Amino acid sequence: MRANLFFASFLASGGWGALWAQTEGRAVEPSSASARPLSLPPAPPGRIDFSADSVDFAESAVVSTAPNGTLLRMEGHVILKESTWTIRAGEILVDLDSRTAAISNGMEMDDGTSVVYGRSGLFDLAAREGSLKGARAGYPPWRIRADEADLFADRRVRFRRARFTSCDEKDPDYHLRASSVYLKPKKYLLAWNPVFYVRSVPLFYSPFLWKSLREKHLIRARVNPGYDRRNGAFARTTTLFDIAPSLYGKLYLDYYGAQGPGVGSELQYHASEEGRGALYGYRIRENHSGQERWAVFGDSYRTIRSSYAFQARLQAQSDAEFNNHYARSNAFRLTPELVNGAAFVRRTSLATTRISYSRLDRQDPAFAQTRFIRESESMPRVEFQTAPLALRGSSWLTTINLFADNRFERPREFLQRSAGACAETTRVLRIVRGLSLTPYLGVGETYESRRDDATSAGSIRTFQDAFVGHYQLGGDLRLNSRFGYWDAQYALNRRLKPGTLQDDAGALDRGVERNLLTLQDTLFPRPRVVLRFGTGYDFRRPRNEAMGLRKRVQPFFADINWSAGGGWQFSVRDDYQLGEGHRAFLAQADWGERTGTFAGFGMVHTLGRPESYLASAAAGWAPSSSSWRVEGALRFDAHAAAGVRFDSVQMFEKELSIVKDLHDFHTRLLLRVRPGGVKEASFRFELLGGLEAARKIVKKGWESEWFPWRKTQSEDFDSD
Repeated sequence: MRANLFFASFLASGGWGALWAQTEGRAVEPSSASARPLSLPPAPPGRIDFSADSVDFAESAVVSTAPNGTLLRMEGHVILKESTWTIRAGEILVDLDSRTAAISNGMEMDDGTSVVYGRSGLFDLAAREGSLKGARAGYPPWRIRADEADLFADRRVRFRRARFTSCDEKDPDYHLRASSVYLKPKKYLLAWNPVFYVRSVPLFYSPFLWKSLREKHLIRARVNPGYDRRNGAFARTTTLFDIAPSLYGKLYLDYYGAQGPGVGSELQYHASEEGRGALYGYRIRENHSGQERWAVFGDSYRTIRSSYAFQARLQAQSDAEFNNHYARSNAFRLTPELVNGAAFVRRTSLATTRISYSRLDRQDPAFAQTRFIRESESMPRVEFQTAPLALRGSSWLTTINLFADNRFERPREFLQRSAGACAETTRVLRIVRGLSLTPYLGVGETYESRRDDATSAGSIRTFQDAFVGHYQLGGDLRLNSRFGYWDAQYALNRRLKPGTLQDDAGALDRGVERNLLTLQDTLFPRPRVVLRFGTGYDFRRPRNEAMGLRKRVQPFFADINWSAGGGWQFSVRDDYQLGEGHRAFLAQADWGERTGTFAGFGMVHTLGRPESYLASAAAGWAPSSSSWRVEGALRFDAHAAAGVRFDSVQMFEKELSIVKDLHDFHTRLLLRVRPGGVKEASFRFELLGGLEAARKIVKKGWESEWFPWRKTQSEDFDSD
């Protein structure tokens, strides 16, 4: 027999209203224990509905601390409901004087955002707070069990003597035990004195543990311990912080046993393709040397309205070897030069105006790898260029270029001010089908505040406030045939004597800055094969250099790129100069995808180090049906005293990475040897739930634009 009990009209006029118990439409007489008239307390704010299989009244002090408390006993499928919470239980005793409810025979508390279960409990209906025994609850991805739980009006929950896990197995692979856990649904989880267990084996203890329960975490932190032969045992931490959909960052708080603490940060901004950028910085003061080492990198691009844009690049660091010792996953271990610049651009359909600053610093050879010196600097440079314009009644297209510059350039120890203007005209002439000629002609003049010219007598001529004219002519003859796309290009650039209209024939270069003919062919013998080769001939006759045939003939070069089937990619380039031999030879072979199973091999040989052959081999194995992934890389220097007979091979960089995804964990072991005897070993252990949260924040597409050396796997969000 079902009974419905409800408190109707909790009105501001006072009183509990009419209390009714109805069974099949007939009024039910109260029990003898409550037959006398009831003195009901004032109405609480809001409406509370009850539903139960049976209802009874009794007078007892079981729940209320006051004597003669009035109790309402409900049994069987009890539901107690208010606008913001619902309690379901097997039995509930409500003390009408203290407005408390004692709950037994199992219960659940639903506050609209989460559900907490318990064996029994005590709930304050007015304060909307309570406590449970034998509590359990779920807050994705966490499941919690506790001896006791306290529920608060603001939906916070405190679990005491708690056990919790994010493993979804019935018998979880791991869990944590904590003295207390404070939790607010969809906000945070804070545990005190947690101990981490795998099955029943305790592994480590922490004073506290904080986890975000937000769908998009504001902060994600991870520790990566390891050992470096140079820096000692270390713990590198990466903390992700998500500021806005278009902005996230990383905070690096590291400690190296031999060198001390290091700190850094990184910001990634990408509102759209018209507004994006990145900024990275790191600093450490080394214990063993006392040297302060640091690095700052930044890139930015921003469109301002439709016609204006700003772009900038920042690169600064204390020394050339900083990346090798501290930067994370930087492919350029040594940094021989620093490039900085900024530009403000206005672009319209008729012209482009650009105001820029640029600076180049190179490693100072007098200070090994500890200092950079300024090589060149423009501050600022202003450029103006029109779009190709067709003059009325002419098919020739004309472009006008203007510039002004303040430039320092080593070894010149003065700041040169210059300005110039140039006009160039060109058109395409179709001779026959498949054959075209594109001639061009240009004239211009340049102002230089100071100009130094070397003469054939070995002296230097200095001109102050010099105006130098120049002209250029040339063209491109293109033939499209079954044997490829042939381009024969000729370029002649001549300079006039300062302040005159005469060729500067008395200069060492006879006033001829360029007189070059080049020939190039691009051939597609098969759909996936591209061949490109070419050479040239230099017609200049400088006074200070003997130009024999071997110097006049430009280097022969050949490129071969082949996209073979089965995931294979091959590329070869060779550069050969008469009288010098092979100036540069590069070869690369790749198979597979870098995110899965792959293999690659590359080799480089240059004339700058004729006895050295640099090679790199990399491979990875990731079976599609397995959670394993193994990657390795070897880079070595093969020494050949004469020809290609090698007498020694030295490995200067080695790397091995083993990744294993368990049911709940992502693990990674990294072993690496870098130049200079830097040896490193690190181990990473992370919950998969945390990895998925990191993937929601990190945008690898954003990072690859500014940090192209970083790997594509989204789990490497700290770029270690």
